[in-house]
Amino acid sequence: MVEAFERLKRAEQDAAADVRRFRGDIEHEMIAVGEVDVGMAAAEKHGAIARGWSAKVMRGGIARGIGFGFDDAAGESAGGELADYYFADEEAGEVDGAGGQLAAAEAANQDARSAVVHGEVKAIVRNGAEQILTAGGAEASNRRVTFESIRTKNSEENVMAKMKVAQITKPGADFEIVEREIPQVGVGHVRIRVQACGICHSDALTKEGQWPGITYPRVPGHEIAGVIDELGAGVAGWKKGQRVGVGWHGGQDGTCLACRRGDFGNCAKLKIPGISYDGGYEEYMVAPVEALVAMPESLAAEDAAPLLCAGITTFNSLRHSGALPADLVAVQGIGGLGHLGIQFASKFGYKVVAIGRGPENAALAKKLGASAYIDSKATKAAEELQKLGGARVILATAPSSKAMSELIDGLGVNGKLLVVGAAFDPIEVSPIQLIQGMKTIQGWASGIPTDSEDTLRFAELTGVRPMIEKYPLEKANEAYARMMSGKAEFRVVLTM
Repeated sequence: MVEAFERLKRAEQDAAADVRRFRGDIEHEMIAVGEVDVGMAAAEKHGAIARGWSAKVMRGGIARGIGFGFDDAAGESAGGELADYYFADEEAGEVDGAGGQLAAAEAANQDARSAVVHGEVKAIVRNGAEQILTAGGAEASNRRVTFESIRTKNSEENVMAKMKVAQITKPGADFEIVEREIPQVGVGHVRIRVQACGICHSDALTKEGQWPGITYPRVPGHEIAGVIDELGAGVAGWKKGQRVGVGWHGGQDGTCLACRRGDFGNCAKLKIPGISYDGGYEEYMVAPVEALVAMPESLAAEDAAPLLCAGITTFNSLRHSGALPADLVAVQGIGGLGHLGIQFASKFGYKVVAIGRGPENAALAKKLGASAYIDSKATKAAEELQKLGGARVILATAPSSKAMSELIDGLGVNGKLLVVGAAFDPIEVSPIQLIQGMKTIQGWASGIPTDSEDTLRFAELTGVRPMIEKYPLEKANEAYARMMSGKAEFRVVLTM
């Protein structure tokens, strides 16, 4: 009996070690797994109870795998004495009693189910195992149950869950809607269940291959709003279910000179969602924790998404422009950036002049908060600005270098042309234009996650909201074409 007990204990210890190894693998792969174990029961044929660690004698009952089980295990000895085994794992040990044979229970109740929900294995263990050893059973039966066989047995349920993505397979290609496995979470990262993702003109950098070093296939999108679905190891200060966003600033290396000076926005190895790693044109995405933006509860995901790029760009540039309340601030362009720039400028207390091409946007500009509208097709905008005293700041949002060049003479003393509309052709300006009045030209690119949080809070408080057109993810091609046409009013958002 002593030998039987020792062999049983060794089997249990081996099983416990396997459990720890399996959990280690799961942690390494960052799969959120419910505690999983396989129930095992052992009974000694001739009435001698095989005692293992945490074994418990039960008469006239069944031996059940308790707690962490895919299967219930049951066994009945010839003498009716049973061992109820707790926390046994992969292997039922073969143990011979001092005077008889030991039966390792056969796994029963095969309808015990497991389900995979977003990578989270949840075991559902049923009680009421069938008795499978008869009173006169002659031989011990044992069954090796491994995690691999469990995966095989539950292949349909235990396979990684799928998600839809809109990907670009090569520069210039159309979007392909495909299924992928939901991504797993690495150390220092979180997985986000995407609810909305804005389509930005800068997404053309990925679609057309205009940014060096992009690997394909790639999922674009850097205006991401959703909720945290899973936390990676080492992530603190965030929780599952929390509303978050990710904008243009998708992470920094923390080691370059700019980062060491705290200037994360100018990181030499800046990470950008949709360029450096897959972005938000998908149902789930993984982002480094330093890219996360806490999102107010009152902002709808489809409203918050554009604010994480167009919103922060106009908000952050204006608040750092040097303009003070009551200063004359002009906003060139009434589009995806401009319609937000007008709203923010108005809420900052500036005297806002909107500049557009044609009379059709005049009413909208004033509705958004502009006190005056200049039609640059019908008049010279720079001269009109000078009639108003000259602009302290001109926020150039429309990506037309020619239109920007024509506005420089509309700046007042110490005026600044603040460029946020990305164009590749040069702005034309003579040195004398800048020297007289000490005028400046400055570019501005978005901001860091805390700037995005300031943007969202300010929008929440003041009622600034983007004007949007919504499309389902499956219509990514149509949505992208709508944005590129310039006819959208004014931001296009994919919803999941």
